[in-house]
Amino acid sequence: MTKADVKIAFCSLLKEEEAKYKAFSDKARDEAISGEAKQEAKYDTRAIEASYLAGSLARRKDELTIARQELENISLKPLETVGIGALVETLESANSKYYWITENVGGYQTEVSGKQVWTLSVRSGLGRTLLGCEPGEDIEFKSPKGIREIDVISIS
Repeated sequence: MTKADVKIAFCSLLKEEEAKYKAFSDKARDEAISGEAKQEAKYDTRAIEASYLAGSLARRKDELTIARQELENISLKPLETVGIGALVETLESANSKYYWITENVGGYQTEVSGKQVWTLSVRSGLGRTLLGCEPGEDIEFKSPKGIREIDVISIS
């Protein structure tokens, strides 16, 4: 698994999500302006609610576009310590986990070469804790579930 593979996988994932949200937003907008949504009584708010939904869906699509653009701009150069763009293999409780470190985009998961990879923002607690780590380093991270012991196995 290479960082280029990871980048392609996550950019494709976000592009698919963008398309879904655009379709949802367009449908909600069409519903808001259709004749069927016309106010029939004093307190009929169907058209207003549909327009709110369309606006929210369009904003989510824009957020996904910005996230995808951030990922597209991440450098693929090799790193020796954890930083933005690093692909980090960790070991926690005998389970390997892969993180692609980003500035703002966290919480996405996809499979690359048969392995699950998560995006991890440096703004998250774990992301901040991993910053600057080197392979072979062991860290303790305080999470809502308690103290987690994590070994940094490799960085690329």
